[in-house]
Amino acid sequence: MKNQLSKQQKRAGFGRRIKILAKILFGGLILIGLFYKIGFDRIAESLVQLNLWVLPLAIGFFVMFLWLSSLGSWVLLRAFSHLSFREFLPCYLPSWAFGLFLPGKLGEVSIIYYLKNRDITVGQGTAFFVVGKTVTVFALGMVASTGFFTFFSFRVAVQLFLLLMIVLGGFVFFLLSPFGRNVIRKVLPEKIHERFTGFSSAFSSYFKKHSRLLAMSLGIKLLGFGCIAVMNYFIFSVGLNVKILVFKILQVSTMETFSALIPISVNGLGIRQAMGIYLYGILGVNAPIVASSQIVGWVLIYLFGVIIFILPRPS
Repeated sequence: MKNQLSKQQKRAGFGRRIKILAKILFGGLILIGLFYKIGFDRIAESLVQLNLWVLPLAIGFFVMFLWLSSLGSWVLLRAFSHLSFREFLPCYLPSWAFGLFLPGKLGEVSIIYYLKNRDITVGQGTAFFVVGKTVTVFALGMVASTGFFTFFSFRVAVQLFLLLMIVLGGFVFFLLSPFGRNVIRKVLPEKIHERFTGFSSAFSSYFKKHSRLLAMSLGIKLLGFGCIAVMNYFIFSVGLNVKILVFKILQVSTMETFSALIPISVNGLGIRQAMGIYLYGILGVNAPIVASSQIVGWVLIYLFGVIIFILPRPS
């Protein structure tokens, strides 16, 4: 019986790896095809003309984004922990960095195990993680929904907005309802289920007792998205000499993030870039300039990811 289960687990694991590899290849092909259509020489020409004085500004606003993102998550943790912000940072930053390099941002789940070493149970840590992601998606949705009405027809915008509300509302209702908890209990093996003790009470407490923390986290995360928009604004205006309103950039960046939820590539590889080029094209920005700004953004983000990996991590 154990051998049979082991074989089934190996097959399932092999199938997941093949699926992830296929998504990486598919996303990579989309990206290469997109840049090929734009013209690698045209993208290189835009990058060569980049004003390097923009880099300190971009780095400064990205650091502010990371700080606000960490703060927005730490606020949620205050529901059941007195862990200081200084103690929380070594847990949050490595998990964020892992999320850059692992498919589907699965690396961000590692924060649950870092928090376990800070006397926070797996159940509480999982509730914190799920609520944090829900708040992030809701914050993105608030901004992206304004973009729906800016870039699409009224009918399409209403459809997208309703779909977003249904998905978010359905997800929260599922996790809060007895039906959802029963499904989780049936799906998880008994040993794993025991580790998640406290998830249900911790999760529901956010909505019943800690609505103020949810609102604070939401506001802080919105400020963080604003920092990313300002960073991109400087990349466009100072770095590439293209003027775009900051709010328009904020709308595009949140809609890019939502496009990454389409499950046909890893972390939205290729899909996000295509969405950004399409939306900025509506605003009259040339594709080579958009691609150049995306490359500058990637380099900065992944450079920070590598630096965080090099720094000592909590055991």
